[in-house]
Amino acid sequence: MTCVNLKPNWKLLDSNFESYKLSLEQLAVYSVKLDNGPDVLAPQADDFSFQRIKLLSFYNYLITDPWSSRTSYYVDQTGKVKQCCVSVETSIPKPTSVYQLQHYSQEKYLPISISFPSSNLCLLADDTGHISVVSTGDRQTSQNEKWERVSDCNLGGSGFNTIILHSRQRNETLIDVALLKFQDKESETQVFLEWIKIANKNSKWSIEEQNLFKTSHVPYFVGFSKESNTIHIASQAKVTVVSDWDEDITDIKDKHEDMKYVWKQSDDDITISITLPGKLSKEHIVCDIKANSVKIGTKMDQEIHTLMQGELCHNVDPELNTWTVTDDILEVTLQKSDQEQRWEYLISGDANREIHDDITMQDARGFQPAGLDRYEDCDDLPDASSVLYCFDGDHKKFTHEASLASNQWLFNCYHEQESCFVLRHDVDALMWTCDNPHDDLKCPWSHVSTFNALGYVKASKQDVKYSNCSSNASFAALCESARRVFVYHTSTAASAPLRNRVTGKQAHLSKQQVVTLPSNDPICGFHTADDMIFALTKNELFVIKMSTPQS
Repeated sequence: MTCVNLKPNWKLLDSNFESYKLSLEQLAVYSVKLDNGPDVLAPQADDFSFQRIKLLSFYNYLITDPWSSRTSYYVDQTGKVKQCCVSVETSIPKPTSVYQLQHYSQEKYLPISISFPSSNLCLLADDTGHISVVSTGDRQTSQNEKWERVSDCNLGGSGFNTIILHSRQRNETLIDVALLKFQDKESETQVFLEWIKIANKNSKWSIEEQNLFKTSHVPYFVGFSKESNTIHIASQAKVTVVSDWDEDITDIKDKHEDMKYVWKQSDDDITISITLPGKLSKEHIVCDIKANSVKIGTKMDQEIHTLMQGELCHNVDPELNTWTVTDDILEVTLQKSDQEQRWEYLISGDANREIHDDITMQDARGFQPAGLDRYEDCDDLPDASSVLYCFDGDHKKFTHEASLASNQWLFNCYHEQESCFVLRHDVDALMWTCDNPHDDLKCPWSHVSTFNALGYVKASKQDVKYSNCSSNASFAALCESARRVFVYHTSTAASAPLRNRVTGKQAHLSKQQVVTLPSNDPICGFHTADDMIFALTKNELFVIKMSTPQS
């Protein structure tokens, strides 16, 4: 697996951006009462799964249609799929029913999920182990058409407690689908990601192939490359491949899972800190360090227990390596053969990430340290174990990975009908899209757009429930759990250039707008089109008409 860095396109970064200017211009808000509100699934009092509660708390019940930005969907309390289509902003029609679910129950473990793999197909997953393939007609040219079920795909016993994260129609006969699954094991809930391929044979859709992944957290992002047999996964925890559902998945362990160590590097050396299984002396330690490999273990009762072993990222000088034991910590220092060469990883195939000192990581993110008092709580780095993966379905292996330790995940969105993700870079928010990994050394993720200072803004707002942006990247919106929506427009050319009073440099300002909805009901769905914003509660649908930012 190749370790790559997420390299921004510097042409898309604005070094002259100063801040957002709060506009007093009021955005028009329209609403319509709902006959049957969305089927919102609340966490149960006896639910012990933190990951499931987190998923339900932030689940977006207003589904985006990438092929028709002015249209969104939700499932009401009677099992009907409701279509919210706005053509004239001043006249918001009531949502219309386009489909009745075949398998619907009020008692569900996970919400009913909807996904659009193409402009004329829809996938629906319920809690009965089925995925329905539904023909919707061409949603780009016509609306309010009744949907027609084409096929039902039975996922078998493993299909229960399933939700669709993303889907994509690769060609006329093949659909890629990413499913999220929970499996309860005694007092533990395990999280699985399943990549299935639904093929059309003799006008009937059926499951052709399955790939199963295991992790401990709900993934940040799941997407597919264009016309390529690859899947992209961003997760806060390590993702591993599981061969079959029939295995005892609780006993599957990665070959490096028991390696309890951390490492860091300087220009000259590598420092490894290993947690020992109890208080041991130097006589119990075995260190076999060669120029390109390392094997460290403990020797007890003439039996050697390996703590870490593998091929190093680069060569070291085996004559200058040292190690010491303090309490239950073994510290090993490896001298680099090529000084000032940065190591992307320590041991080949190992997921243990490099740890960074605060100032070192802040330097890497572009800060100019001038005292710790310059930093605030929202400058904290996310979990260093967050990783972005690229998995090749043809060869059944991970081909690329990138650390997200300094690139906090913000939200997912659509850009030109492709699923994208937005990460924080320094104070900005950068939109990334998934490319075809033709070259093992090339990064399969591309920076396509920038929202200035949005990473810092979002980190400073603790009550944000939903985040999204328009498909043309003209603005981003942050929605709180009730009432308020914050809109941040991208920079536009000013008729009269603004200059910083101190430095004299030309400054770029963008408009910020705040919308307060006339309702105290919790917001359970959020969607942004190119020229409007949708907000859904249990009783009303709100539409916010966007205005063109003025210079």
